[in-house]
Amino acid sequence: MQSLIVTLFVLVCIAGICKPMWALGMIVYINSMEQLLQTAIPYWSTFGFGGQVVNYIVGVVSLTSVSLLCFRNSNPWRGFLNTTFVMITFMIVWSMISLAWSLDAPGGIAMMKSRWPYFFLSVVIGSMLVTNFQDLRKLVNVLIIMGLAISVLILINPQFTSQYGRLGLIQGGLMTSNPLALGELGGILFISGAVFRSNNLGKFAWILRLAALVFGAMMAVQSGSRGQVVLCALVAAIFYPVAAPVQNLRSFFGTLIGITCIVIIMPIFLSTTLEGFAAKRFTSDALLYGSSSFSERITNITILISAWLGNPTSTLIGLGYFSFNAIGGGTTYSHVIIADLIFELGLPGIIVLCVLCVSLSRSSRLLFSLSKNNALDRSATATFLAITFFLFLLANKQGDLWGSTILYMCLAIVVRLSIRSEEDAYENSIATTEEGFETQYEQ
Repeated sequence: MQSLIVTLFVLVCIAGICKPMWALGMIVYINSMEQLLQTAIPYWSTFGFGGQVVNYIVGVVSLTSVSLLCFRNSNPWRGFLNTTFVMITFMIVWSMISLAWSLDAPGGIAMMKSRWPYFFLSVVIGSMLVTNFQDLRKLVNVLIIMGLAISVLILINPQFTSQYGRLGLIQGGLMTSNPLALGELGGILFISGAVFRSNNLGKFAWILRLAALVFGAMMAVQSGSRGQVVLCALVAAIFYPVAAPVQNLRSFFGTLIGITCIVIIMPIFLSTTLEGFAAKRFTSDALLYGSSSFSERITNITILISAWLGNPTSTLIGLGYFSFNAIGGGTTYSHVIIADLIFELGLPGIIVLCVLCVSLSRSSRLLFSLSKNNALDRSATATFLAITFFLFLLANKQGDLWGSTILYMCLAIVVRLSIRSEEDAYENSIATTEEGFETQYEQ
């Protein structure tokens, strides 16, 4: 098992250097992939340099891939400095400035030191790797294939065991891995399999998509990540009909059946694979009122609002990044990124939120408009936007400002791709018009 895991990782690294979408897939799955590799090489699970080796390797692979892309692409920087990228960067910089008045500046500094490499890897390097719709199709293919491989290897790996309803690595009686990352892996895999309806996966596409649904659902459920289970099924059901047009009665009923299958597959896995304490965690009472529940998130927001209203200057400049750690009663951060933007960063955070909403709304509509006449592009667009929406929902269930870098990367990719695709479409239309004029002149 260990030799197989290491060999596959080496092959993926080689593929990542030569093919940018494999490098991007490594970035998306970096946390779950790191947990799997720790079972093969125990040194990589230690504190210090050993625990960062996988991150360094993925960073080198991605940096090499984007460097080679600069030689293959005539204008790789086009669309890079878009509105979303600028707003996300401004948000990060403002959060650093806000440490001057934060209620827990030392904690915020420590968090930033541990998270800044992920921001550079994801938002700066990762967002440059997708340049057109063809890349987007390849990316979804990679997310399905790589996600399947990681999920299968984790589920059959005896070192991954369940504790208190969560799947992970146990050392000394304590869980040393992050089950939420495994749930995120399962959610992305499930959404990719469900929404990527028109694809170029070959004649066995339906087998790969079915496997993605089954293993994605299994991984999400076994991880014990309740939010991931509920949200990935919800997002997949919403975006499934968007991925392909409903042109006739047959396609309408096909879409209806597909949505029904997506909705019922999670309850089936919950009822057949979980029992005892693990099953109780997925009851409605536990979801609404238990540990890490919906009510707990509402309480966190209420705490932030009270502190925000109690300080006159906070309404303008915010409480300061990581302030919740000082007022949360033992909870490090609120787990609701929108609340952090508004109450910890103040008016600048609100501006960032509003600009991002407008920019992403426009870019999403534009991508659908440009891809509506191509079944593969439309399906890939719907799948990627579904994954992005899924990550956004997760960020408001478990995220923090400096820890949601994969979400930021996806947001930047959406806007960058819309800019590049719109300009390409315009250039193609100009070229077609000129060619038509030349043909008429020759005649």
